[in-house]
Amino acid sequence: MRIKKKIMCILSCFLMATILPIQVYASESTQPSERAYYSDANNTEVIIEAGAYNMPKEDIDEIVRENPNTRIIISNYVEAEPAIQPRLVMGVEITEKKITKSSYVDKDSFVISVAKGSKVTLSETWSQSLSASVTHAQAKTALKLNGTITKTYTKTQSFSGPPESSAYNSREYRVKFYAEKGTYKGYYITDMGRGPSVSGSFKNPLRYAEYSIDKKVS
Repeated sequence: MRIKKKIMCILSCFLMATILPIQVYASESTQPSERAYYSDANNTEVIIEAGAYNMPKEDIDEIVRENPNTRIIISNYVEAEPAIQPRLVMGVEITEKKITKSSYVDKDSFVISVAKGSKVTLSETWSQSLSASVTHAQAKTALKLNGTITKTYTKTQSFSGPPESSAYNSREYRVKFYAEKGTYKGYYITDMGRGPSVSGSFKNPLRYAEYSIDKKVS
């Protein structure tokens, strides 16, 4: 029993010695609810807030490549939800579905820019949406396309610029909307049975990312 206790004590000390340095490093570099990254190639610091922990690395890397020599804060990464469709008299049975362009940026919308040390409130509501589109409306349910995704900032929403201690003098707020494109084949189906063949294309909204860019503006 004494040997087992000694072994457990040694293991506990070893684990504490290896875990504590990592915890100290994290607390010195970011807030508890944030993750920080640095890109040497782009000289860009990236802060990932809790609402964007689910953002894939490839999407983060894309924003970094587009904004060298800046400080980026990604605050939210929101997934689209499946659309709820009413029962149709005439539907479509899908026999073939292909993704021709996966997870691309459909639009990157500017919200507002705020100067260093300043705080600005929107004078009017800002809202942007991305909706699904399909050649045959009846095929939307069978293709399992998502519903419209929307990001809205009300006119009471305030935005802050970089702090006075920052090396940057402007903060730009933006929202990226992601989608996928594809094609399909199938046929109409009614209460009477199988109908004519159909083929077409679709766009499916996937998600949006809210982020800001601290930069030097002359």
